Amino acid sequence: METPSFKEDHISQIPALQLLQKLGYTYLTQAEEALKLRSEKND
Repeated sequence: METPSFKEDHISQIPALQLLQKLGYTYLTQAEEALKLRSEKND
């Protein structure tokens, strides 16, 4: 039997990201991409 993972990203962060993506949010993979979109929003 495999020992379950108790790492925070496995039990909470990844499922939360998957739920947000199903709700229509887009996951930004790099901080630069996020900063670019933020600066466009403020223009």
